[in-house]
Amino acid sequence: MHNCVASASLVGAQLCWAFANGAREVNLSGLLFLLGGSASLPARTELTKQIIEECPDMQGGEIAAGLSNMDSMTKIVMAQMYALLFTRYGQKGPFVFAAFTIAGAAAACVLFHFFIFHFCFCANLLCATPSSTCT
Repeated sequence: MHNCVASASLVGAQLCWAFANGAREVNLSGLLFLLGGSASLPARTELTKQIIEECPDMQGGEIAAGLSNMDSMTKIVMAQMYALLFTRYGQKGPFVFAAFTIAGAAAACVLFHFFIFHFCFCANLLCATPSSTCT
């Protein structure tokens, strides 16, 4: 639920920036960014849990560094993408793109959780049985 509210807030913030004509839209966008700033926490927590399960000998600092490297690569690639969208479509381009990307990621996350909660992984193979019967 937290991820859905935070993602919806980020989508709203991006759309406010896309169509901002004055201080009111900019301030509303800033407020929505505050509400949606923690949207990535569930994904980072899940990634950390999976890394710990897969590589128990890995230290916490190594995990944090790996996640930080992923963030840095995204920032490099997306800055170029935003610049390209801004030059082609103006102010609305990058922010509408970001809103649709966030909405798509949130929808994928909801579908992923639905799948995980209704199915389980047994011996690293996907079982088609409800999770309550998996051992």
